[in-house]
Amino acid sequence: MDPTNFMPNPFYWQGNEEDLFAPYQFAFIADGSYQYLTSMYVRKLLAAKFLNSPHGLPGNDDYGTMSGWAVFGYLGFYPRAGDGMYILGSPLFSNVTIHRQRGDIHILAYNNSLENMFVKLFKVNGIAQTLPFFNIKDVVNGGTLEFWMTDIHS
Repeated sequence: MDPTNFMPNPFYWQGNEEDLFAPYQFAFIADGSYQYLTSMYVRKLLAAKFLNSPHGLPGNDDYGTMSGWAVFGYLGFYPRAGDGMYILGSPLFSNVTIHRQRGDIHILAYNNSLENMFVKLFKVNGIAQTLPFFNIKDVVNGGTLEFWMTDIHS
């Protein structure tokens, strides 16, 4: 048994590409009411499984799959395959800019820290979102994603 496996299912392994979407599925339960579990598990997985060392990635980084998962995790969102929607996670950084030819995407996480991993409020281009998702169309030409972070989930 892996002592760093803290996921609800003891057979979950972050190094298995089929499991990459699993921590983000909590966001789909009860109109997003369990998104806080996504925030918690993604943060824990990044801290325990993605390390700055020669063996710092779980599993095989096939064509950058594991690295891509980590980058999205650090940014605070993850793509839902096939429809342009992104699922909220928990950004690790307080201020990130993704430079793109069509326009920069600014990611701001207020009150962000290791303890403040839960999203209290999320806005896309100044508009509060009621569900833990956003569409790439909203930032395809640039925009701002704002996260207000807290240490308690609600």
